[in-house]
Amino acid sequence: MSANAVQAALDHLIAQGDFDTCADPRAYVRAANALFDACIDAIGYEAASAYGDTRDCARAIIAAGSPSRATLEISRRIAAHVAEGATPIDALKAICGAEKVDAMISEVYDALRVRAA
Repeated sequence: MSANAVQAALDHLIAQGDFDTCADPRAYVRAANALFDACIDAIGYEAASAYGDTRDCARAIIAAGSPSRATLEISRRIAAHVAEGATPIDALKAICGAEKVDAMISEVYDALRVRAA
């Protein structure tokens, strides 16, 4: 499922209004379930479940666009490692290689230092 499908499901949920004040709580729940299903279709159950709020998951998917199959597979594998107790960084290192991850982290720190200067 594409980021566009997730966007449509999110828009439908937002149109329902706040759960506590919506006109039809059952329609709200159906829309919320449809959004979670769209997120699962886009990034997989483990990755979608890692978010505390389905709307946050949807917004992340929309911001990232439609991920590639390779990205989805990496995300699935990282989520599995985290579910087994690994930290996200350790899981990323196990999947992508410590040297590559350390280099990416170093680049981020370098960019932050430049901005802070």
